[in-house]
Amino acid sequence: MLIILLIVTKINYQNDFVVIRAINDDYKVDYKISLDDFDSRRIQVDKELSDDDIEYLENSHKYFFCLTKCLKKLANKDLTAKEISQYLNQFDDLSSDISQRVITTLSSAGYLDTNRVIESQFYSDQLKLKGKLKTASTLKKRGLDPSLIQDALLKVDSNEEFQRALAK
Repeated sequence: MLIILLIVTKINYQNDFVVIRAINDDYKVDYKISLDDFDSRRIQVDKELSDDDIEYLENSHKYFFCLTKCLKKLANKDLTAKEISQYLNQFDDLSSDISQRVITTLSSAGYLDTNRVIESQFYSDQLKLKGKLKTASTLKKRGLDPSLIQDALLKVDSNEEFQRALAK
């Protein structure tokens, strides 16, 4: 078993995260973690990090990195939990616990709103003159509940859709 001795040399507080620098004779690492994760540990400058501390910081760093990446992706397009999960699968060494924590955080903060995904897909497809059945198929592929899709289909005015098709 390889034992790495790291000592915290700097803690830099930002608006919504903390950067913790830890070093030893051969190695320097910066952990960027959320304020909540930082507050749950007693990490101080000149403190020697235990193996448990290092594992905690590495997992917190991965979580914060993935959360930030997902938020940037969500800034451009409404996504489903399934799509976020698929996106997170591209990151190597990401445990399912961290992936689930990211999805839970995004959901509880209102970023993974199913109704908003449905509305934006219908609106986008309407602008592209795609029919409601094509939109329903797309939503199903995106991992949405079929009953929610069915409810949304009932709200679409078939006469209006027919008029748009004629104008095409």
